[in-house]
Amino acid sequence: MYASAPYRHAPAALQSALIGLRGAMRQAMREGDLCRRHAEELARTERFGQEALANWQREQLHRSWLALRRTPFGAGLPAPPSPRALAKDWAAAWQALPILDRPQVAKLGTALCTPAGPWWQSANWRFGSQTSGSSGAPLRLVGTRDSVSREQALVRRQMQWAGWRPSDRRAWLRGDLVHPVDRLDGPFWRDSASERMRYFSSYHLSDATLEAYVRALQDWDPVLIQAYPSSLALLAQALRARGRSYEGRGLRGLMTSSETLGEGERAVIEQVFGVRVSDWYGQTERVAAIGQCEHGSLHVIEDYGFVEWLPREDGLFELVGSAFGNEAMPLLRYATGDLVELLPEEAPPCPCGRAFRRVRRVLGRQDDVVHLPDGRRIGRLDGIFKDLQGLLEWQIRQERVEEIEILYVLPDGAADFDEARMERAARERLGAGIGLRIRRVPRIQRTRAGKLRGVVCLVGKAAGAEGAR
Repeated sequence: MYASAPYRHAPAALQSALIGLRGAMRQAMREGDLCRRHAEELARTERFGQEALANWQREQLHRSWLALRRTPFGAGLPAPPSPRALAKDWAAAWQALPILDRPQVAKLGTALCTPAGPWWQSANWRFGSQTSGSSGAPLRLVGTRDSVSREQALVRRQMQWAGWRPSDRRAWLRGDLVHPVDRLDGPFWRDSASERMRYFSSYHLSDATLEAYVRALQDWDPVLIQAYPSSLALLAQALRARGRSYEGRGLRGLMTSSETLGEGERAVIEQVFGVRVSDWYGQTERVAAIGQCEHGSLHVIEDYGFVEWLPREDGLFELVGSAFGNEAMPLLRYATGDLVELLPEEAPPCPCGRAFRRVRRVLGRQDDVVHLPDGRRIGRLDGIFKDLQGLLEWQIRQERVEEIEILYVLPDGAADFDEARMERAARERLGAGIGLRIRRVPRIQRTRAGKLRGVVCLVGKAAGAEGAR
C-alpha cells in the first residue's frame, strides 16, 4: 500500500484514514471469534503445571504430525503414535522424524503443504508469506486463517505481559513506509483510529528529526511502544546525549522484536524511557517463540510450539522448533539456525509461576545500522527483499557514508534477475541521496560463527571487525 501512487500523493489525513481502513480489515481477518477462542485457551495453558503442559503439547504434536502425513513429503514418514504412547517412549517415537533446515524446506516447497480444505470454511482460508532470506534461502510459507488468528492471540498475550490492555494506545516504530522516504518535511507518523495506534516511520530518524519524533510520541502518550531495537536505541541514545528522558505519562512497557537486543542497548532504553523492555523472539516460519514475562525472564513460549535444543559450540544450543496449529504447512523439527544460551539448571524459578522453560539469551539477528549522508540511521532493511522471487541470499554492505552496495546470490544456472525492481524497493527506504550499487556474486562471506549477516556497515569501524560475530 505505502508504495502505491494513490497513497504517496494523498494528504497525510487521507493516508491515516487508509491505514485505519487497512487496520480494520486486518482486525476482521485476524481477530473475532477464532482469536477469542485461542486467547481463552492460552489463558489456561500459560498456567498449566509441568505434567499438564507436557500432555497438552503431545496432543498438539500428534495433530501436527497427522497433518504432516497428509503432505507429499510426509506421506513416507511413519504414522504418529497416540499421545499416550508418545508419553511412554517419547524419544524413540519423535526422533523418527527428520530434522529439516532452511535450504531443505526451501527446496521442498509445496511438498510440505497439505491439500486445501473446503473454501467455504473460513478457518481453512490460506495465506502466503515469505521470509526475507537474510539468514539463508528465502522461504515461501503457507498458513490457515485459524493459524493467523492463533498467532494474533499469542502476540496480544505478549503485549499484555508488557503492560498493554485492549483499547490502550500503542505506538509502532517498525519499518512501515508511512511517510515517503524522499520527503523530509514530516510529519513522520500516521494515526490508525481503528487500532488506536500511531505508526512512525523508522526511515527518517536523525538528529534533525529527533525533537519531532519525541514530541509526537509524548503527545500520543501510548501505553505500549512496539519497535525495532535499533530504532528505539537511536531515540534513547540521542535523548541521553542531551541529558533528557522520555516524559510520556501513560507508558507502561516497550516491546522489541526482529533484531537482537544487546544488553547495553537495553540498559540505555530502559533508563531513558523509565519502563522495562519486553523482548520477543520469533520467526516468519512460526515454529517457536521466546518472550519476556512481566518479571523480565526470557521464557520459551511452550504453547506456541515445541522447542528442542541441538548442542553447538561454546556451550550454545541451536533452536529446533515444531509448529502447533498450522495444518496448511506443518513444519516439524525445523532447525532455525538461531543460537540460545540456556540458564543453569539450579537457577531459581521465575516469580511469574509459569511452567515455561527459561533461557539466558537468544543470539539471533545481529545486523548493523546503515548511515545515510543526511544524518539518518536505518536498521532492519530486509523489507527490500520480501517480494523478490528467486533469490538465494543477499547482503547490504556499506563502507562509505556516500554509498551502499547490495550483493545477491541466485541459484546455479538461473537467468538474470530484475535488479531494477530491487533498486526501486531500496530507494523507497533509503531515498535518492545515497549512491547504490547492486551486484550479483557467487557467494556471500559468513562470519566466523558461520552466520550470514543481512547488513554489514563498516563506517567508522576498525578493519577486521566484520567477521567478529
